[in-house]
Amino acid sequence: INIKTPIQLEDLKRYKLKRAKNREIGSMWCGISHYDLASTLYKCITERGWEVTGMRFTVARHAFDMSGVFDVKLPELELPSGIRLGVGVITSNALRRATRLIVGGTVIICANGLVIGDVIMKRRHTFEVNYPAELSEALDNYVEQAKQVTGFVQNLQDFLLKKSVADKKMLSAARLGIIPWERLQLVDRQYELSETPTAWSMYNAMTSIIKQSPPIHQMNLVNRLRLEVFSEVF
Repeated sequence: INIKTPIQLEDLKRYKLKRAKNREIGSMWCGISHYDLASTLYKCITERGWEVTGMRFTVARHAFDMSGVFDVKLPELELPSGIRLGVGVITSNALRRATRLIVGGTVIICANGLVIGDVIMKRRHTFEVNYPAELSEALDNYVEQAKQVTGFVQNLQDFLLKKSVADKKMLSAARLGIIPWERLQLVDRQYELSETPTAWSMYNAMTSIIKQSPPIHQMNLVNRLRLEVFSEVF
C-alpha cells in the first residue's frame, strides 16, 4: 500500500469513532476507532518479538476509511536486498469493506507499494469480532506469506528480460487494464532508467504507476500484476 500523505499512529487519536448513515449498517454493526485498531495491531506485532521500523497511515476525508502500513523485521526471515516487509491494514467503519490485513513489502529506493500473497484477515465490523484474537491469528499466517514475498522478489531480481519480452509485458499489462495505455510511455521511460534489465526493474516501473491509485485499488492491481503478467516468475 503506498500512502501519499502519511500521518503517524498518535495522529489517529483525533479521528473519533462515529456511526455512518448507511442502509447496510444494522444492529450487528460494531465499529472500532482507527487508533484502537492500529494500536492493537501494533501491540500484536511487537508481542511476537517483531521489530516495527516504521508506520504510516492515511484517513479518508469523511474519516470512515483508514489505510496503513507497519514496516516490520522478522528475526527468522532474511530479505532480498532493496525491500522491507510490511503489514498492511485497510478498514472502513461505514461497512464499505471489511477490515483487511495484507502481506506486503516496500521497495526501499522508491517507496513503491508491493502487495504479495493472500489477504490474511478479512472481517466485517460486527459484535462477534474479537480484534486482538483475530489480528493475532492473522499474524500466525504472516510468516508463511512473507516467505512468498522474499521468493517472488528474488526471482524477479534474477530474471533477465530481453527488450522484446519487456515490451510484451507492458502491452499485456495495458490490455488487462492494469496499466492505462496512456501511461505505458512512463513505464518504458522508468524501465530504461534502471541499471539492469530484469523483471524486478519492470515490476517496479509498473508499480510506480499503480501506486498512484487509492489503497484498495492498488492492492487489487498489484496482485493482478503478479498473477497475470509475471506468473512465470512467481
